[in-house]
Amino acid sequence: MKEITEIILKEKKKKEPNKEYIQWLQQLSDKKELTDQFIEQVKQQNFLEKLYKESTIEFDNYFKYSGKVEEDKEIVDKFVWKNRMADRLREYMEKKDKN
Repeated sequence: MKEITEIILKEKKKKEPNKEYIQWLQQLSDKKELTDQFIEQVKQQNFLEKLYKESTIEFDNYFKYSGKVEEDKEIVDKFVWKNRMADRLREYMEKKDKN
């Protein structure tokens, strides 16, 4: 509770104090249950963030950028060509079935 009152005083001393923030802090200091719940939520959030950082890998930084560009498009071109041929065959079969 002592810390909350110190924060309130610091906020009041500012040139343009945030009145909503001060009111919220005063409500926290008035009701011990709210304060305890808030503290528990912050502790739980910090714990979950720490656990997340320890157990996950960010893929943005996972692969090292080599600066190289893959130039061989032969495999991709063959795949696209086969898909086009399959689409044409499918269209032909659909037309044949309609007639």
